[in-house]
Amino acid sequence: PYLTLDAARSRYSYTRDILYDTHLIDMVILFMHMDSVLLLSPALRIIGTFLCEDDAITQKIIEKGYLKAALKNMRCTVRSLRQQVCWTLSNIAGCGQHIAVSILQFEHGQLLQELIRVCLFDDDQVKREAGWTLSNLVSLSDPDI
Repeated sequence: PYLTLDAARSRYSYTRDILYDTHLIDMVILFMHMDSVLLLSPALRIIGTFLCEDDAITQKIIEKGYLKAALKNMRCTVRSLRQQVCWTLSNIAGCGQHIAVSILQFEHGQLLQELIRVCLFDDDQVKREAGWTLSNLVSLSDPDI
């Protein structure tokens, strides 16, 4: 069951329409700012699904406040959720140079500092995902930063 090019374009268009017309991103980012592990996991899965579509969607997710929500949730008490946050960040960091730079510069480097802290002191599975994020950032960032 492979997608034809037309089917893939149709799926992409449908995904984009859902994001822009229903304000789904706004609601998902709001869930991430709440102190509820019950809402955080599905929010991260939704974000992860949309990150696979294209850079414009990823940029929209960032503009809506994802990086601030991710920074907050990297200190979540649930290991699997910290791991999911780092996984979504690694996907975002791999999208392009302008996105990698925005992550590096976010809140004057606070997100970068938090990723380094996770790599040094967190659970091994969370460290691995944070390490992939740093790898993507280093490979795509502007060398003049």
